[in-house]
Amino acid sequence: MKKTILFVALFLSTALLYAQKPLQGPLTCADSSTHLFAVRGTDSLYLNFYCPVNPRADRATVVYLYGGAFIKGNRNDKQTRLDADALLRAGFSVAAIEYRKYFGMVEFSKLSKSKYLDALDSAFNYAAADCGAAVAFLVRHADSLNIDTTKIILTGSSAGAIAVLQLDFARANGLEAARDLPQAFRPAAVVSYSGAVFNHHGSLKYKSEPAPTAFFYGEVDKVVPYRCISLFAAHYGGSDCLISNFADNDYVYWAFRYRKHGHEVCSYLYRTMTEYTAFIDAVLAGRRIHYDSHCSSDEFLITPLSKLTLKDLLDYDEREEGVFDEERYR
Repeated sequence: MKKTILFVALFLSTALLYAQKPLQGPLTCADSSTHLFAVRGTDSLYLNFYCPVNPRADRATVVYLYGGAFIKGNRNDKQTRLDADALLRAGFSVAAIEYRKYFGMVEFSKLSKSKYLDALDSAFNYAAADCGAAVAFLVRHADSLNIDTTKIILTGSSAGAIAVLQLDFARANGLEAARDLPQAFRPAAVVSYSGAVFNHHGSLKYKSEPAPTAFFYGEVDKVVPYRCISLFAAHYGGSDCLISNFADNDYVYWAFRYRKHGHEVCSYLYRTMTEYTAFIDAVLAGRRIHYDSHCSSDEFLITPLSKLTLKDLLDYDEREEGVFDEERYR
């Protein structure tokens, strides 16, 4: 229990460092609109929908969730706008959504230690459920928003990454947090920048296949666990834990592990659009690639040599699918 309390305190204090102030200036988009997608009690939840100037032919749409320790952050903050602008320049439509920030509603000084796991469960699953409601809204309005509902990609940073992984875990296991998703809906892909999955009452196994998932993670992250923390029936697993699960079950994943990097990897989306787009292109082409790489320890950007390696991978004979382990350091 002490580990749980220390984790919550560390998560709340450190992850807030990555919540950004609003960034002024227009995004590179042809059109934008704001929509109310759900009402949860007294909370009205909105999303910003952005259309790219030069859209991809496949009309792929990214549902983006910001970070902020489930306390702060919003759909207009600096990190969201940086990432949204990069996605728009790459031709994706972007839905940047609000979600309930449970830790901002709770007075931890009045919370008994026995309720800390309940608080984690509520924080992660409230955000996941709100993401599900946003997806349902987009599916209902797909024609007017020019969305291909088979090409919806869930993407998140830090707390947002937890939320999108948590939603797909709930979907695959028939859990309550996925209740608002349209019947038979499955994301085209999930992309997590420093995320994890929490299950209060069991293992982190998937009953049905998860969506193809890309994991961007710092191997010395002290905010979100890299491996798995277990306490009684509760399990909290980060990227290394989830990647092992995906590999053991032949689920599609790409892993970008940053040596000597910590939670700052949660802010790398706009810096890693080559890798992001390559993953999405491969997934939407139906390729079942398992790609596991160690990125340079002295810089967060992928080296030119590694970009060539990635290009070679994508140009590889498509009849030869399988596992590609590329050590990206010298």
